[in-house]
Amino acid sequence: MSEIISSLRNDHRNITKLLTLLSEQNSRLACGEFTNYQTLADIMQYFINYPDIYHHPHEEQIFEILKIREKATTELINRVSSEHQQIAKNGTAILDEIKQIQGSAIFPRENFVRQLNNYIASYQAHMDIEEGYLFQVAEKLLGLEDWRHIDAAIKTVDDPIFGRILDQEYQSLFKAILAETVPEKTDY
Repeated sequence: MSEIISSLRNDHRNITKLLTLLSEQNSRLACGEFTNYQTLADIMQYFINYPDIYHHPHEEQIFEILKIREKATTELINRVSSEHQQIAKNGTAILDEIKQIQGSAIFPRENFVRQLNNYIASYQAHMDIEEGYLFQVAEKLLGLEDWRHIDAAIKTVDDPIFGRILDQEYQSLFKAILAETVPEKTDY
């Protein structure tokens, strides 16, 4: 198995933890309970700063070679690549709304709850396609030289929350993760 795929799967496990925490906060919001908007903002900031900038481009490198090796994946890969762009766009919009709410702007709660639910569901469905099919096909069809090419083409950075060193910007989010009972999805 490629170390790159292993790393991407680990990222997916970590993203799932944060989506679970996001979902929990969103459920509280939907019920009118206390919602920690700073935790919401920190999660969305993480998604914008790490998966959108580093994780998704790594996947794109794999997918570009995979389209050459297995033409039948082209349509699905094009859809998944489009989803990367949409996830980034939606994440930025959600973070902007959270910051406005923190600044006392008023939004209809139901609309914001629905927006977060859609973001969470689409992100999870997106990862399910990658995990359930594209990564498996890549592991079967890409050779050592392909993986070397991908490795050389990508910029690797340490995950600011789950990496070796916790980035100061995410310390409060890390504490929130530790405080919550976030069950780990084990099918990745």
